[in-house]
Amino acid sequence: MKATVCGTSYGVIITSPAWPFQPKERSIDIWGRRHLRYIKKERTAMYTELLTSGRLNTYLDDVNETGNETNAPYKANGGA
Repeated sequence: MKATVCGTSYGVIITSPAWPFQPKERSIDIWGRRHLRYIKKERTAMYTELLTSGRLNTYLDDVNETGNETNAPYKANGGA
């Protein structure tokens, strides 16, 4: 396994092709966006902590998945 080192004006970036924690491509749908709007407005400390720690997208993806699972029976019955 060989790591690649690239120098930039911001510092050194080290990448490894076999890095086990590659970020997963995540899309935030309606439930994640609604929750993001809520925590930005009502839970600013929580929003800031998630944003600065780099866990905001993972958290919103989890909220989105939970919302989709919870509302799946409604979607299966035509929304009624």
